[in-house]
Amino acid sequence: MNKQSQGQMFEIVITKDSIYSKMCDLNINKSPGPDMLHPRVLYELRDVITYPLFLICDNSLRRGKVPEDWKLAEVTAIHKKRIKIG
Repeated sequence: MNKQSQGQMFEIVITKDSIYSKMCDLNINKSPGPDMLHPRVLYELRDVITYPLFLICDNSLRRGKVPEDWKLAEVTAIHKKRIKIG
């Protein structure tokens, strides 16, 4: 990898159809995430929220900025049991 290509990003294309497809693939039997929004709600509302999600994602990519709420995260360490080998 040369220095010129290090700072470049690949083109990301998001379409309404790709968002809708991902929404259709949601597992409605899973638990809600940290946002406490149940996957079944997203699944059931997919016809209504696909276009607004597309607008948000498209605008974010065109402007090169991410909404502030998307930068928040809850990080929790998961300690794994060490296994002795040999």
